[in-house]
Amino acid sequence: MSADVDAVIAALRAVMVDAEKRVTQEAFYPEAMNRWIDLLPGAWLGRWTNLKISGNYLDEVARDDFLAHLRATLAYLEVNRDSIGAASPWLWPFKTRRRATPTQPGKPLDAEFSDVPPADMRRKPVRLLKSD
Repeated sequence: MSADVDAVIAALRAVMVDAEKRVTQEAFYPEAMNRWIDLLPGAWLGRWTNLKISGNYLDEVARDDFLAHLRATLAYLEVNRDSIGAASPWLWPFKTRRRATPTQPGKPLDAEFSDVPPADMRRKPVRLLKSD
């Protein structure tokens, strides 16, 4: 996991160097930065949406805003590199949720989640359309 975070940090540094060299360019596309953030662990769950930058109606970001957001994102990732790498991405949103235990100890688990109700709860079918 830590290797993934290090790779994203290296890629974002390369984007920052490239953006700093383009002095005459006034706007950048946010996809230049967001595609690397999508590679962070747990991004497919929406974990890093706050690190992404959004563009205007033309899908562009001003150069100063782009560089400032990119530097802040790099600083955040560098400081929290160890905690990001240690967290397991597939457990992140489900850490506090637990499956309820069956209420009856002798009842099999499959019977509790079955779609077919027990025989004593079945009802007689109701005929809605009556023909005379």
